[in-house]
Amino acid sequence: MSNKMTLTKLIMLIVAYAIKRQVRKAGALNDGLKKTHIDFEEIIQATIKELERANEKLDEKSTARLRTPTALAEQKVRWVIKFIRDNYTADISREGLAAAVEMSPDHLSRMFNRINGMRIGEYVNQLRLEDAARRLRDSDASVIFIAMEVGYESLRHFNRVFNKIYGMTPSQYRSKTNKYYRTISVRTADGWTNPPLSRYL
Repeated sequence: MSNKMTLTKLIMLIVAYAIKRQVRKAGALNDGLKKTHIDFEEIIQATIKELERANEKLDEKSTARLRTPTALAEQKVRWVIKFIRDNYTADISREGLAAAVEMSPDHLSRMFNRINGMRIGEYVNQLRLEDAARRLRDSDASVIFIAMEVGYESLRHFNRVFNKIYGMTPSQYRSKTNKYYRTISVRTADGWTNPPLSRYL
């Protein structure tokens, strides 16, 4: 049965129920409608209230259905999570991911947030920053090189999101966590500089 037919049937049942209740209220079940005055305006108002209550229940069911991931939707989101985990350094867009799993961008975002506990962009940033922090701790590659390697196209943007999560700049994080990153004063033709000691080990 189509949704339209189901809704029509529901409305008819509600109207019939409202009329029956008003007739019963007037004591006309045995005497017939002709012998009893029926307030049809009251019937209409009662019917509207019944329809409103029915509509609220339908809305609640629809909302719950949208918020609760189906098995297929969950499978698709799991695929998206794995894809992001394997390709977070690439240029990833919500629209591209949604097209790949044949979901609307908004629906994918809702299901992703419900299953993974964060938005798509937040998850991409988390993976990139975790990789960047590891590289800052374990290597002496430049900050801008690390930023580009993990997927950021702007050093300023990288510094801003890194500072937001770790509470310090990438350079400050490196100086606190990289045991090989010590500085020594080296005299060059341009004067004294402080390159990483690891470059001379």
